[in-house]
Amino acid sequence: MKREFRGRKSGQHQSIKRKVLGNIVVIWLLTDLGCGIAYATNVYFAGFAQSGKYSQLEQDYPYSYNLVQTKEFRKQVLISAKNINPINYRLRFSLSKDAKSFNSSIELALVQDGETVSVEKYLINGNADYKLDVTLHAEAVFFDFEKKSVLYSVPISEEYINVYSHSPTESDKLSAIKLALYKNSGNNLLKNFQSAVNKVNLPSSVVKFVRVTNVHISSLAKTTIINHPDMGLDTNDNAKQYFANSLSSALSGLDEIPMEPYQADSTTGKFALVFSNQGEKTFNLHFPAPSYGIDLTIKGFKNVPYSSSGAGYSQIYGAFANIKVYSPLIDKVYLDETFKNGVVKVIPITQVTVAAGPAYLSATNRLFEKFAVALAGKDEHWLKSATSGKHVSSSMEKTYEALESCKL
Repeated sequence: MKREFRGRKSGQHQSIKRKVLGNIVVIWLLTDLGCGIAYATNVYFAGFAQSGKYSQLEQDYPYSYNLVQTKEFRKQVLISAKNINPINYRLRFSLSKDAKSFNSSIELALVQDGETVSVEKYLINGNADYKLDVTLHAEAVFFDFEKKSVLYSVPISEEYINVYSHSPTESDKLSAIKLALYKNSGNNLLKNFQSAVNKVNLPSSVVKFVRVTNVHISSLAKTTIINHPDMGLDTNDNAKQYFANSLSSALSGLDEIPMEPYQADSTTGKFALVFSNQGEKTFNLHFPAPSYGIDLTIKGFKNVPYSSSGAGYSQIYGAFANIKVYSPLIDKVYLDETFKNGVVKVIPITQVTVAAGPAYLSATNRLFEKFAVALAGKDEHWLKSATSGKHVSSSMEKTYEALESCKL
């Protein structure tokens, strides 16, 4: 027996396996790579990519790796791309032989940078249920090969959840990945890619970006993560990437602020691009320096009793994070506050086991979503309950005005 729950989780990207866009390996390429100029009229679809070191792709994407190389998937990617209706450019699928068009194009690729597969076990009246949660994360990346730089990127995610009466097999997990990737007739990663790119209005001038530049995880938070393997954050780098990704997605999705992907090596802003039909050749590309930076500190997690009854009880699972927004160009700090957020988890009296780790992640993701909403001045009630800062409303208003200047 299984019960399916399908759909996209906005702003809550559990891309725990997400690798920094420090290395991108393109699995296949639809066009030859040409030199382009920024913000050209023609944009050429390059294909599908996975980020990470070429030798570690199977380890980084144990379920997606083989699927994305099949003819069936390649066909679906092309169908999805051909259904894109650009706002202010022409999307092409083969480069013209004339030098003018060859030298006046930029490239668009769908770059997968996260695959998460987690299983939670619940014991209810002695019977076991297993929740399989699959989350894929990617970026729609516009890049200029003449300047070897990324021009624009949009975060994308898809989540697929299924509940089984047996422990999910490898076949179950592979099927869930396939559904999240392209098979689900409702939402899937390819449809979300198409939808996201449809909304992109390529700028005609230099874009101002925002980037999560640094992530710090306190010793207290690290202890909680280590003690809760069901959070899936098996390394410190994975944890940093996860939380940075979640905050970036919330700001991009809810406030429409242009966000650069988080990079572990944010000092250089460089990454390597390797195309399978170009042999071992590596292209060193770079992100432009951000106009505004965000330092994120995950301070800790906590759970406290909320209520109880004869039918069961409930707990509040909380997350605490400090968010600092600043301009590295003029050395100005706009915001430096600690925020808290809690989610209520109801536990029936018949439920024997409680998975605290996913509840902590949910509290953190919701914190970032509510922060993004409050930043736009739409949730003053949450803001007052989430922080004790005396001048936080004023700081949030100034921060939003600064980040809003980056909007297209």
